[in-house]
Amino acid sequence: GGLAEQARVKGDWLVAMPQGLDARKAMIIGTAGFTAMLCVMALEDAGVRPQDGEIVVTGASGGVGSTAVALLHKLGYQVVAVSGRESTHEYLKSLGASRILS
Repeated sequence: GGLAEQARVKGDWLVAMPQGLDARKAMIIGTAGFTAMLCVMALEDAGVRPQDGEIVVTGASGGVGSTAVALLHKLGYQVVAVSGRESTHEYLKSLGASRILS
């Protein structure tokens, strides 16, 4: 989580920090991404695979949820995003959600 001093991750998850982005700003963005990826890893460690069916992401319009939608879509999952904010539905579709539930 965000309070960890060290974390072990796969090398291909790492990217160089862009110039002009300090560590604090990177962590603001990175914490949501790290949390979302831990959730994806937990699903896959439990044997869940894209061919098993849809994955539902609640709170999909938030930081962790929207990152999870994008990650899962990129990995080949059919993502059902749950968001009560209709104004975010097109955004969630652009991230890869195949369906949106309110």
